[in-house]
Amino acid sequence: MIAGHPLASGYDVVACHTCGFVYADTSATQEDYNEFYEQMSKYSDPATATGSGALAWDAERLHDTAAMVARFLDSGESRILDLGCAGGGLLSCLRALGFNNSIGVDPSASCVAEVKTKGLEGVQSSIGSLTLPPRSFDCIVLSGVLEHVRDLHGALKGLVPLLKTNGFLYIEVPDATAYAEYLYSPFQDFNTEHINHFSPSTLRSLVKRFGLCPVFEGRKSIRSSATSFYPDIYGVFRADSDGAGEDGTDGLTGRIKLYIAASRQMMNELSERLDLDLPGSGGVIVWGVGQLTMKLLKYSPLAQSNIVAFVDSSPVNRGRLLRQVRIVGPEDLRGLPHPIVIASLLHQSEIAQQIRSMGLDNRLILLRDRPEIPFIHQETQPRSES
Repeated sequence: MIAGHPLASGYDVVACHTCGFVYADTSATQEDYNEFYEQMSKYSDPATATGSGALAWDAERLHDTAAMVARFLDSGESRILDLGCAGGGLLSCLRALGFNNSIGVDPSASCVAEVKTKGLEGVQSSIGSLTLPPRSFDCIVLSGVLEHVRDLHGALKGLVPLLKTNGFLYIEVPDATAYAEYLYSPFQDFNTEHINHFSPSTLRSLVKRFGLCPVFEGRKSIRSSATSFYPDIYGVFRADSDGAGEDGTDGLTGRIKLYIAASRQMMNELSERLDLDLPGSGGVIVWGVGQLTMKLLKYSPLAQSNIVAFVDSSPVNRGRLLRQVRIVGPEDLRGLPHPIVIASLLHQSEIAQQIRSMGLDNRLILLRDRPEIPFIHQETQPRSES
Protein backbone atom coordinates (compact mmCIF):
# COMPACT_ATOMS: atom_id res chain seq x y z
CA MET A 1 0.00 0.00 0.00
CA ILE A 2 1.06 3.60 -0.59
CA ALA A 3 2.30 5.22 2.62
CA GLY A 4 -0.51 7.02 4.43
CA HIS A 5 -3.24 5.07 2.65
CA PRO A 6 -6.28 5.10 4.98
CA LEU A 7 -7.89 1.86 3.75
CA ALA A 8 -7.27 -1.73 4.78
CA SER A 9 -4.64 -3.72 2.87
CA GLY A 10 -6.77 -6.86 2.96
CA TYR A 11 -10.13 -8.30 3.96
CA ASP A 12 -12.36 -11.36 3.81
CA VAL A 13 -14.89 -11.62 0.97
CA VAL A 14 -18.25 -12.78 2.32
CA ALA A 15 -21.21 -14.36 0.55
CA CYS A 16 -24.56 -14.22 2.36
CA HIS A 17 -26.40 -17.54 2.20
CA THR A 18 -29.75 -15.81 2.77
CA CYS A 19 -29.80 -13.07 0.13
CA GLY A 20 -26.84 -13.99 -2.09
CA PHE A 21 -25.04 -10.66 -1.67
CA VAL A 22 -21.23 -10.63 -1.83
CA TYR A 23 -19.17 -7.97 -0.07
CA ALA A 24 -15.83 -7.12 1.51
CA ASP A 25 -15.78 -7.60 5.28
CA THR A 26 -13.22 -4.85 5.66
CA SER A 27 -11.93 -3.28 8.87
CA ALA A 28 -11.99 0.15 7.19
CA THR A 29 -14.83 2.39 8.33
CA GLN A 30 -17.00 4.71 6.25
CA GLU A 31 -14.94 7.58 7.69
CA ASP A 32 -11.79 5.92 6.31
CA TYR A 33 -13.38 5.76 2.87
CA ASN A 34 -14.47 9.38 3.13
CA GLU A 35 -10.90 10.37 3.92
CA PHE A 36 -9.57 8.34 1.00
CA TYR A 37 -11.90 9.96 -1.54
CA GLU A 38 -11.24 13.39 -0.12
CA GLN A 39 -7.44 13.10 -0.18
CA MET A 40 -6.42 10.36 -2.65
CA SER A 41 -9.21 10.08 -5.20
CA LYS A 42 -7.96 8.96 -8.62
CA TYR A 43 -10.84 10.97 -10.11
CA SER A 44 -9.23 14.24 -9.00
CA ASP A 45 -7.18 14.61 -12.18
CA PRO A 46 -9.54 15.17 -15.15
CA ALA A 47 -6.79 14.49 -17.69
CA THR A 48 -6.20 10.89 -16.56
CA ALA A 49 -9.37 9.80 -14.76
CA THR A 50 -12.85 8.84 -15.81
CA GLY A 51 -15.86 10.93 -14.86
CA SER A 52 -14.78 14.27 -16.32
CA GLY A 53 -15.49 13.45 -19.96
CA ALA A 54 -12.04 14.66 -21.02
CA LEU A 55 -11.29 11.28 -22.62
CA ALA A 56 -13.31 10.58 -25.77
CA TRP A 57 -14.33 7.05 -24.78
CA ASP A 58 -15.34 8.26 -21.30
CA ALA A 59 -17.41 11.08 -22.79
CA GLU A 60 -19.28 8.54 -24.92
CA ARG A 61 -20.06 6.47 -21.81
CA LEU A 62 -21.32 9.52 -19.93
CA HIS A 63 -23.47 10.64 -22.85
CA ASP A 64 -25.18 7.23 -22.94
CA THR A 65 -25.92 7.44 -19.21
CA ALA A 66 -27.28 10.97 -19.55
CA ALA A 67 -29.55 9.87 -22.41
CA MET A 68 -30.96 7.04 -20.27
CA VAL A 69 -31.63 9.38 -17.34
CA ALA A 70 -33.28 11.90 -19.66
CA ARG A 71 -35.82 9.32 -20.84
CA PHE A 72 -37.48 9.35 -17.42
CA LEU A 73 -37.55 13.12 -16.82
CA ASP A 74 -40.52 15.26 -17.77
CA SER A 75 -38.81 18.56 -18.51
CA GLY A 76 -35.51 20.42 -18.69
CA GLU A 77 -36.38 22.01 -15.35
CA SER A 78 -36.15 18.67 -13.54
CA ARG A 79 -33.84 18.88 -10.53
CA ILE A 80 -31.04 16.28 -10.73
CA LEU A 81 -28.50 15.28 -8.09
CA ASP A 82 -25.37 13.48 -9.34
CA LEU A 83 -23.61 11.86 -6.38
CA GLY A 84 -19.95 11.01 -6.88
CA CYS A 85 -19.88 13.40 -9.83
CA ALA A 86 -16.06 13.36 -10.26
CA GLY A 87 -15.13 16.11 -12.73
CA GLY A 88 -18.71 16.80 -13.82
CA GLY A 89 -18.76 14.90 -17.09
CA LEU A 90 -22.28 13.54 -16.61
CA LEU A 91 -23.57 16.95 -15.55
CA SER A 92 -22.12 18.42 -18.75
CA CYS A 93 -23.86 15.76 -20.84
CA LEU A 94 -27.16 16.43 -19.09
CA ARG A 95 -26.77 20.14 -19.74
CA ALA A 96 -26.16 19.40 -23.43
CA LEU A 97 -29.51 17.57 -23.44
CA GLY A 98 -31.26 20.64 -22.01
CA PHE A 99 -31.17 19.87 -18.28
CA ASN A 100 -29.80 22.95 -16.55
CA ASN A 101 -31.07 22.40 -13.02
CA SER A 102 -28.48 19.88 -11.80
CA ILE A 103 -26.02 19.70 -8.95
CA GLY A 104 -22.98 17.48 -8.45
CA VAL A 105 -21.65 16.22 -5.12
CA ASP A 106 -18.22 14.71 -4.60
CA PRO A 107 -15.93 14.27 -1.55
CA SER A 108 -12.91 15.55 -3.51
CA ALA A 109 -12.32 19.31 -3.47
CA SER A 110 -10.41 19.01 -6.76
CA CYS A 111 -13.35 17.33 -8.44
CA VAL A 112 -15.77 19.98 -7.21
CA ALA A 113 -13.42 22.71 -8.43
CA GLU A 114 -13.39 21.09 -11.88
CA VAL A 115 -17.20 20.99 -11.87
CA LYS A 116 -17.36 24.70 -11.13
CA THR A 117 -14.88 25.58 -13.90
CA LYS A 118 -17.46 24.14 -16.30
CA GLY A 119 -20.10 26.53 -15.01
CA LEU A 120 -21.91 23.78 -13.13
CA GLU A 121 -23.11 23.61 -9.53
CA GLY A 122 -20.93 21.48 -7.26
CA VAL A 123 -20.77 20.71 -3.54
CA GLN A 124 -18.00 18.97 -1.64
CA SER A 125 -19.50 16.34 0.64
CA SER A 126 -19.65 12.64 1.34
CA ILE A 127 -23.00 10.88 1.00
CA GLY A 128 -23.43 10.62 4.75
CA SER A 129 -22.79 14.33 5.31
CA LEU A 130 -25.32 15.78 2.85
CA THR A 131 -27.38 18.71 4.13
CA LEU A 132 -29.81 19.15 1.25
CA PRO A 133 -33.53 19.91 1.68
CA PRO A 134 -35.93 16.94 1.56
CA ARG A 135 -38.21 16.31 -1.42
CA SER A 136 -36.10 18.53 -3.65
CA PHE A 137 -34.94 16.24 -6.49
CA ASP A 138 -36.70 14.62 -9.40
CA CYS A 139 -33.76 12.28 -9.94
CA ILE A 140 -30.73 11.12 -7.97
CA VAL A 141 -27.94 9.51 -9.99
CA LEU A 142 -25.66 6.92 -8.40
CA SER A 143 -23.39 5.90 -11.27
CA GLY A 144 -20.39 3.85 -10.15
CA VAL A 145 -20.99 4.80 -6.51
CA LEU A 146 -22.69 2.09 -4.45
CA GLU A 147 -19.87 -0.42 -4.92
CA HIS A 148 -17.67 2.04 -2.98
CA VAL A 149 -20.04 2.73 -0.06
CA ARG A 150 -19.33 1.03 3.29
CA ASP A 151 -22.73 1.82 4.81
CA LEU A 152 -25.27 1.12 2.08
CA HIS A 153 -28.32 1.27 4.32
CA GLY A 154 -27.21 4.53 5.92
CA ALA A 155 -26.59 6.06 2.50
CA LEU A 156 -29.98 5.13 1.04
CA LYS A 157 -31.77 6.04 4.25
CA GLY A 158 -30.45 9.57 3.78
CA LEU A 159 -30.98 9.77 0.02
CA VAL A 160 -34.52 8.46 -0.51
CA PRO A 161 -36.13 11.32 1.49
CA LEU A 162 -34.49 13.79 -0.92
CA LEU A 163 -36.66 12.54 -3.79
CA LYS A 164 -39.83 14.33 -4.79
CA THR A 165 -43.06 12.39 -5.16
CA ASN A 166 -42.57 10.15 -8.24
CA GLY A 167 -38.85 10.97 -8.22
CA PHE A 168 -36.45 8.16 -9.04
CA LEU A 169 -33.01 6.77 -8.39
CA TYR A 170 -30.86 5.93 -11.39
CA ILE A 171 -28.23 3.37 -10.36
CA GLU A 172 -25.27 1.87 -12.23
CA VAL A 173 -22.96 -0.65 -10.58
CA PRO A 174 -20.53 -3.28 -11.88
CA ASP A 175 -22.18 -6.58 -12.77
CA ALA A 176 -20.45 -9.06 -10.48
CA THR A 177 -22.05 -12.03 -12.27
CA ALA A 178 -19.90 -11.19 -15.31
CA TYR A 179 -16.54 -10.43 -13.68
CA ALA A 180 -15.00 -13.64 -15.02
CA GLU A 181 -15.87 -12.74 -18.63
CA TYR A 182 -14.17 -9.35 -18.34
CA LEU A 183 -10.95 -10.47 -16.68
CA TYR A 184 -8.47 -7.67 -17.45
CA SER A 185 -6.47 -7.73 -14.27
CA PRO A 186 -6.30 -10.26 -11.44
CA PHE A 187 -8.90 -9.50 -8.81
CA GLN A 188 -9.54 -6.15 -10.46
CA ASP A 189 -12.73 -5.78 -8.49
CA PHE A 190 -11.41 -7.24 -5.24
CA ASN A 191 -9.44 -4.13 -4.41
CA THR A 192 -9.01 -1.44 -1.79
CA GLU A 193 -11.95 0.61 -3.11
CA HIS A 194 -14.70 -1.84 -4.04
CA ILE A 195 -16.73 -3.12 -1.12
CA ASN A 196 -19.96 -4.37 -2.65
CA HIS A 197 -20.47 -6.84 -5.50
CA PHE A 198 -23.95 -6.66 -6.98
CA SER A 199 -26.11 -8.84 -9.17
CA PRO A 200 -29.45 -7.60 -10.52
CA SER A 201 -31.38 -9.39 -7.77
CA THR A 202 -29.17 -8.17 -4.90
CA LEU A 203 -29.38 -4.57 -6.14
CA ARG A 204 -33.15 -4.92 -6.37
CA SER A 205 -33.29 -6.42 -2.88
CA LEU A 206 -31.37 -3.45 -1.48
CA VAL A 207 -33.61 -0.73 -2.92
CA LYS A 208 -36.79 -2.65 -2.00
CA ARG A 209 -35.90 -2.13 1.64
CA PHE A 210 -36.54 1.58 1.04
CA GLY A 211 -39.82 1.23 -0.81
CA LEU A 212 -38.36 1.42 -4.30
CA CYS A 213 -39.03 -0.97 -7.17
CA PRO A 214 -37.60 -1.15 -10.69
CA VAL A 215 -39.41 0.44 -13.61
CA PHE A 216 -36.54 -0.25 -15.99
CA GLU A 217 -33.47 -2.48 -15.71
CA GLY A 218 -30.75 -3.79 -17.93
CA ARG A 219 -27.17 -4.88 -18.46
CA LYS A 220 -24.58 -3.26 -20.69
CA SER A 221 -20.89 -3.14 -21.46
CA ILE A 222 -19.16 0.18 -20.84
CA ARG A 223 -15.64 1.25 -21.70
CA SER A 224 -13.06 1.16 -18.93
CA SER A 225 -10.32 2.29 -21.32
CA ALA A 226 -9.91 2.94 -25.04
CA THR A 227 -9.54 -0.81 -25.66
CA SER A 228 -11.30 -2.45 -22.71
CA PHE A 229 -14.89 -2.99 -21.61
CA TYR A 230 -16.64 -3.52 -18.32
CA PRO A 231 -19.93 -5.20 -17.29
CA ASP A 232 -22.56 -2.98 -15.73
CA ILE A 233 -26.03 -3.29 -14.23
CA TYR A 234 -28.26 -0.25 -14.53
CA GLY A 235 -31.77 0.56 -13.45
CA VAL A 236 -34.40 3.16 -12.70
CA PHE A 237 -36.02 2.67 -9.30
CA ARG A 238 -39.10 4.50 -8.09
CA ALA A 239 -41.53 4.27 -5.19
CA ASP A 240 -44.99 2.82 -5.83
CA SER A 241 -44.08 1.41 -9.25
CA ASP A 242 -46.01 -1.58 -10.58
CA GLY A 243 -42.97 -3.78 -11.21
CA ALA A 244 -41.64 -5.87 -8.36
CA GLY A 245 -38.85 -7.51 -10.35
CA GLU A 246 -37.74 -11.11 -10.10
CA ASP A 247 -36.48 -12.60 -6.86
CA GLY A 248 -33.54 -14.98 -6.68
CA THR A 249 -29.81 -14.88 -6.14
CA ASP A 250 -28.57 -14.97 -9.78
CA GLY A 251 -26.00 -17.61 -8.80
CA LEU A 252 -23.70 -14.77 -7.73
CA THR A 253 -21.60 -16.81 -5.30
CA GLY A 254 -20.80 -19.39 -7.96
CA ARG A 255 -19.94 -16.68 -10.48
CA ILE A 256 -17.62 -15.02 -7.98
CA LYS A 257 -15.83 -18.33 -7.41
CA LEU A 258 -15.25 -18.64 -11.16
CA TYR A 259 -13.84 -15.11 -11.13
CA ILE A 260 -11.45 -15.96 -8.31
CA ALA A 261 -10.22 -19.09 -10.10
CA ALA A 262 -9.68 -17.20 -13.35
CA SER A 263 -7.94 -14.37 -11.52
CA ARG A 264 -5.59 -16.78 -9.76
CA GLN A 265 -4.69 -18.35 -13.11
CA MET A 266 -4.00 -14.95 -14.66
CA MET A 267 -1.83 -13.88 -11.73
CA ASN A 268 0.21 -17.05 -12.16
CA GLU A 269 0.64 -16.26 -15.86
CA LEU A 270 1.72 -12.68 -15.11
CA SER A 271 4.17 -13.96 -12.52
CA GLU A 272 5.70 -16.38 -15.01
CA ARG A 273 6.02 -13.60 -17.56
CA LEU A 274 7.67 -11.23 -15.12
CA ASP A 275 9.98 -13.99 -13.93
CA LEU A 276 11.33 -14.20 -17.49
CA ASP A 277 11.38 -10.48 -18.34
CA LEU A 278 12.53 -8.73 -15.17
CA PRO A 279 16.22 -7.78 -15.02
CA GLY A 280 18.52 -9.08 -12.31
CA SER A 281 19.88 -6.59 -9.82
CA GLY A 282 20.18 -3.69 -12.24
CA GLY A 283 16.95 -2.05 -11.20
CA VAL A 284 13.55 -1.51 -12.77
CA ILE A 285 11.02 1.32 -13.07
CA VAL A 286 7.33 0.57 -12.40
CA TRP A 287 4.82 2.73 -14.28
CA GLY A 288 1.52 2.81 -12.39
CA VAL A 289 0.65 2.64 -8.69
CA GLY A 290 -2.91 1.36 -8.95
CA GLN A 291 -4.66 -1.80 -7.86
CA LEU A 292 -2.69 -4.10 -10.16
CA THR A 293 0.66 -2.78 -8.92
CA MET A 294 -0.38 -3.41 -5.32
CA LYS A 295 -1.19 -7.03 -6.17
CA LEU A 296 1.99 -7.57 -8.21
CA LEU A 297 4.04 -6.29 -5.27
CA LYS A 298 2.37 -8.95 -3.12
CA TYR A 299 2.01 -11.97 -5.39
CA SER A 300 4.58 -11.74 -8.23
CA PRO A 301 8.39 -11.64 -8.71
CA LEU A 302 8.09 -7.84 -8.78
CA ALA A 303 8.06 -8.05 -4.98
CA GLN A 304 11.74 -9.05 -5.00
CA SER A 305 12.85 -6.59 -7.69
CA ASN A 306 15.12 -3.60 -7.21
CA ILE A 307 12.59 -0.87 -7.96
CA VAL A 308 14.31 2.48 -8.49
CA ALA A 309 11.17 4.52 -9.15
CA PHE A 310 7.39 4.34 -9.32
CA VAL A 311 5.74 6.55 -11.94
CA ASP A 312 2.20 7.85 -12.15
CA SER A 313 0.71 10.26 -14.68
CA SER A 314 -1.86 11.51 -12.17
CA PRO A 315 -0.47 14.05 -9.66
CA VAL A 316 -2.61 12.64 -6.82
CA ASN A 317 0.06 10.27 -5.47
CA ARG A 318 3.26 12.01 -6.54
CA GLY A 319 5.68 12.58 -3.71
CA ARG A 320 4.21 9.74 -1.65
CA LEU A 321 6.17 6.60 -0.87
CA LEU A 322 5.43 3.06 -1.96
CA ARG A 323 7.73 0.40 -0.51
CA GLN A 324 9.98 3.27 0.62
CA VAL A 325 10.40 4.38 -3.01
CA ARG A 326 9.15 7.81 -4.07
CA ILE A 327 6.36 8.11 -6.65
CA VAL A 328 7.37 10.53 -9.41
CA GLY A 329 5.88 11.99 -12.58
CA PRO A 330 6.75 10.92 -16.14
CA GLU A 331 8.97 13.99 -16.61
CA ASP A 332 11.27 12.73 -13.86
CA LEU A 333 12.31 9.65 -15.84
CA ARG A 334 14.74 11.40 -18.16
CA GLY A 335 18.22 10.09 -17.54
CA LEU A 336 17.03 6.85 -15.95
CA PRO A 337 18.04 3.98 -18.30
CA HIS A 338 16.28 1.15 -16.46
CA PRO A 339 13.59 -1.07 -18.03
CA ILE A 340 10.01 0.08 -17.41
CA VAL A 341 7.31 -2.35 -16.26
CA ILE A 342 3.96 -1.03 -17.48
CA ALA A 343 1.81 -2.19 -14.56
CA SER A 344 -1.52 -1.82 -16.32
CA LEU A 345 -3.62 -4.13 -18.45
CA LEU A 346 -6.30 -1.56 -19.23
CA HIS A 347 -4.07 1.30 -20.40
CA GLN A 348 -0.92 -0.50 -21.54
CA SER A 349 -1.02 0.76 -25.14
CA GLU A 350 -1.63 4.39 -24.18
CA ILE A 351 1.19 4.33 -21.62
CA ALA A 352 3.61 2.77 -24.10
CA GLN A 353 2.75 5.47 -26.64
CA GLN A 354 3.24 8.17 -24.00
CA ILE A 355 6.68 6.81 -23.10
CA ARG A 356 7.82 6.77 -26.71
CA SER A 357 6.34 10.22 -27.40
CA MET A 358 8.56 11.56 -24.61
CA GLY A 359 11.60 10.34 -26.52
CA LEU A 360 12.43 7.65 -23.97
CA ASP A 361 13.97 4.48 -25.38
CA ASN A 362 13.88 2.37 -22.20
CA ARG A 363 13.07 -1.30 -22.68
CA LEU A 364 9.38 -1.85 -21.99
CA ILE A 365 8.11 -4.87 -20.06
CA LEU A 366 4.49 -5.51 -21.04
CA LEU A 367 1.95 -7.65 -19.24
CA ARG A 368 -0.46 -8.13 -22.11
CA ASP A 369 0.19 -9.12 -25.74
CA ARG A 370 -3.01 -7.86 -27.31
CA PRO A 371 -6.29 -6.15 -26.42
CA GLU A 372 -8.80 -8.34 -24.65
CA ILE A 373 -11.87 -9.39 -26.61
CA PRO A 374 -14.78 -8.53 -24.32
CA PHE A 375 -17.74 -10.72 -23.58
CA ILE A 376 -20.67 -8.45 -24.49
CA HIS A 377 -23.94 -8.86 -22.63
CA GLN A 378 -27.05 -8.51 -24.70
CA GLU A 379 -29.03 -5.46 -23.66
CA THR A 380 -32.01 -6.48 -21.55
CA GLN A 381 -35.17 -4.61 -20.64
CA PRO A 382 -36.91 -6.80 -18.06
CA ARG A 383 -39.21 -3.95 -17.02
CA SER A 384 -41.12 -1.66 -19.32
CA GLU A 385 -41.06 2.09 -18.87
CA SER A 386 -43.83 3.64 -16.82
